[in-house]
Amino acid sequence: VEMKDRVHYLNFENLKPDKNGILARLSYRKGVTQTTPEQEKFLEDGIKKGIALCEVKTAYLRLKIEESGAGSVRAEGGIEFKSEKLMRTISGADEIILMASTAGQKAVTARDEMLKNEPAAAVVVDAAVSETADAGLDELQSYIDKILIREGKKTTKRFSPGYGDLKLEMQKRIFDALEPGSIGISINESFMLEPEKSVFAVCGAVNI
Repeated sequence: VEMKDRVHYLNFENLKPDKNGILARLSYRKGVTQTTPEQEKFLEDGIKKGIALCEVKTAYLRLKIEESGAGSVRAEGGIEFKSEKLMRTISGADEIILMASTAGQKAVTARDEMLKNEPAAAVVVDAAVSETADAGLDELQSYIDKILIREGKKTTKRFSPGYGDLKLEMQKRIFDALEPGSIGISINESFMLEPEKSVFAVCGAVNI
């Protein structure tokens, strides 16, 4: 079975992203930021609109770890990740799991249209869409855990390229393995994902 034939694709509807995460993206500080009832309604309306615009699609691929140590891990297919932090995060794992989530192009296009006439509302929608893409990864990881538990395993914390010492260029390795074009994700020469509200992550599978 070729690697691309082992990629699993799942769509998620009615996701409930973390409202505190959305507010944090808007620099809202609980107990510090004061809001009027009108502002509260404005936020609520923008968050609802942002979530409703999302069409969350995800993909994942499980790969056996062939070699790890000295700040790098190599999985089957010759996929190698160099990162001390990632190595610590997936310590003890015998598999590495590549994941992708996208909120879809519709949400990004609607946000861009809103920027022309309703910039403040567009900022709220933007934060909601970003958090919903992350919620797609949360839901996907939860789904993977339900499969792994039957094997006496669980996922580790996940790690995304561009954070810590896992370089952004690692997005290309994940992209090539997942081939997420079928869920609408492409990658540019700067290793940025399109649609903009798309995210990749890596986690390990460890014995419980």
